[in-house]
Parts: sequence; structure tokens; C-alpha cells
Amino acid sequence: MPRYLKAFLDELLFYSGQFALFYIVMRLSDSGLGFLLDSGHLLLVVALLVQSAWLAFQGHLPRVRFLGSFLVPVIYSLSEIGEGLDYFFNAAHMGFWIYALVAALLQLHIISLKKKGKSQQLTELVVVAMTISIFLFLYFYFDIAKENLPDHELTLTGIFAHLPAFLQDLTHLYIIFGGLVLALILGLGRMEVTRLKDRLNTLFGVYVDASIRDRIVSGQAARSETAELCILFADLRNFTQLSEKHDADQIIQMLNHYFEFWDLAVRKQGGVIDKFIGDAVMVIFGLRQKEEACEAAVQTAREVLRDWPAFQDSLRAEGLPVPDAFGVGCHFGQVIIGNVGSRARRSYTVIGDDVNLAARLETACKNQQQQLIISERVHQQLTPGSQAAFQALGQLELKGKKQSIKAWGLNP
Repeated sequence: MPRYLKAFLDELLFYSGQFALFYIVMRLSDSGLGFLLDSGHLLLVVALLVQSAWLAFQGHLPRVRFLGSFLVPVIYSLSEIGEGLDYFFNAAHMGFWIYALVAALLQLHIISLKKKGKSQQLTELVVVAMTISIFLFLYFYFDIAKENLPDHELTLTGIFAHLPAFLQDLTHLYIIFGGLVLALILGLGRMEVTRLKDRLNTLFGVYVDASIRDRIVSGQAARSETAELCILFADLRNFTQLSEKHDADQIIQMLNHYFEFWDLAVRKQGGVIDKFIGDAVMVIFGLRQKEEACEAAVQTAREVLRDWPAFQDSLRAEGLPVPDAFGVGCHFGQVIIGNVGSRARRSYTVIGDDVNLAARLETACKNQQQQLIISERVHQQLTPGSQAAFQALGQLELKGKKQSIKAWGLNP
């Protein structure tokens, strides 16, 4: 099922449209298609579809979620305003507003939990309970309304006086019991699905960046695309000799600390770690935020270089191997983003000649006695203050490249 169609159906059936949907279905079962001949009722159906579509596309935005939840109540109230004050306070009419408010608050709470990375299991159970309560309330309302009571007895303050008589009917009790059992089954099912989803996100998020994880889970990763991004490569110096002098466990511990060191700096600047390649790090800037991708990449590299002595001291304090230095290369260019690999094993990554160029710039750090080399395209997009921190290295001949490239190195 297409993602947007699923989002639309979720809004219509579960998140924001249940009250209007159940109301329309019950009126249709009572009055037949003649219900739609009334312009106000037809407008209600249109408003429900528009609200569900709007929230399906933009409901992740808190302001849209809250205001959009009241589209149906507002439209229906305006269409029926000529029926009089008693009709306005009709229990079903007020139910549109009450349940819209409850649904909006619940969804805002879910949005907040998602941003904080917290579980939504209990909230999903409450959402299911609200859906069943809507059905039971409207079932009660329409059963009482069949008795042709005066309007003032169908208000919120008057209708519940008929509840004791309603509950004396065993058929009603059976339906209520069935609704409660259904709510429990659906609620537990939703909680289990949410628990498994949280577990998947937690485990998956350890191996790939959260933004890439979300693309893969949502199906976006199935489509390849081209984009202009800033690619950063960093590689430890003399890692082979270091590995020969220490045991495997110490090397792995050191690398984990090193990669965590990079990860903190990358996240701070909005970058995405694409992969760890042995002792090398490949980072993408511009995937989350297109603007100032080069500035973010350079600031990340400079922050790591600034904090490098303190990081070396922390490794010494733990008795772990201490690398002498590392090199960094940055280039901005057009890349291909997509799934690469076999049917059994895939990697969502970026490829292209400009990716290779960034790696070649990192390799050039050795010969140029530099810790950070950036291409001319990166330098052009930096702020004047950041540009001043670099010196021109002239045209560099890079391995595998027929033409030389103008590059810049960090000032001593």
C-alpha cells in the first residue's frame, strides 16, 4: 500500500476522523443515502475527507495537527448553525468538538514522544480506547434519538438521564462488552506493534544513522536519487604499525572510542556518518540540511582537530593505544544516493566520482604534510571567517585523476 494512502486511512479510521466517520455511517444506516441529499451532511463528508488528507500530509507539524483536527467540527457547526441553540448543544454535535480536542492532544503527545525517542505504547492504548468509546457513545446516542425525544433531552446534560434504561437491555450490554473486549485486543495489538517498532528503531539505529534508518523503513531508500552533498573522509595515520604493537581487544576499544569521538562532533553539526571503513570514517553533510553543508563539514573537522590532544590523553589514561594523527579530506559535489549491494545484503550509501575525490584529498594529506585538505568547491562555500583559516596549496595531482584539482590546506 502506498505510504500516503496508508497515512490517509490512518487519519480517517484511527487518528482524527473516527467520530465523523462513525456518525456518517450510523446516519446512513438509519436514513439511507437520503442522508447525503442534505447539503450540510454532504459538506460534512467533504470536510472529513479534506481533514484526513491534510493531516496525513502535514499532521506531523504540531500547529497543523492541532488546528487541522477541528476542521470537521467547525464546518459542521457552521452548516447547522441555523437549527437553533438547542441543536448546537446536541450531544452528538458537542461530541465532534470534545473528541476533536482529545484526539488533537493525544496526537500532539505522540509527536512529542517521537521527538524525544520515547515509547508510545500506552498512548496507543489510549487512542484505541478513545476509538471504541466513540463507537459506544454514538451507538447510545442514536438508540436514544430513535425515541423522538425533544431537543433539550438530547443535549450532553440531558441524554445521560436515559443511560439506566439503556443499560437494562441485555443486547446493549452485549454490544458494550464486545466493544470493551475489542478495545483490549486492538490496544494490546497496537502496543505490541509499537514495542516491536521501538525495538527495531533501537537496534537498527545502532548500525545506521537515524535519518538513513527512517528512509529505509519508510521505503524512501528504494528510490535512487542524485544530490549535491559535502563528503568528508578521515583516516588514522600509521594504523597498521599501531595494530602490530597491541592486541586485538585494545585496538577495537581504541577504535570504538575514536569513532565515538567523531560521532559526537558530526551529530553536533548535523552530519550523517555513512560508514566506518577499517580505521576510516566517511561522513555526509547536506543530507539533513542542505544549507551550509560545507561549513558544517569544515567546522566538524576543525573541532575534532582542536580536541584531538585531549582525546589522546583520555586514551593514555585508559591504557589504550594512542594514534599519532589523522588526515581529513572534504569535497562538495554531485553524488548518487541509493541502495547498493546484492539481493541478500545491501548498503544505503552515496557513490560517485566526487565521493572518490574526497577520499583522494584525504590521502593527499600525507604528501602535503596537512591534517585537513578541502577542495576549491568547498572553500568557495565557506564563510569569510572560515576561508581565512586556509591557505592555497595550488593544483594537486591526485591518484586516479587525469586533471589536477585546486586545493586548500588548514593554516598551521
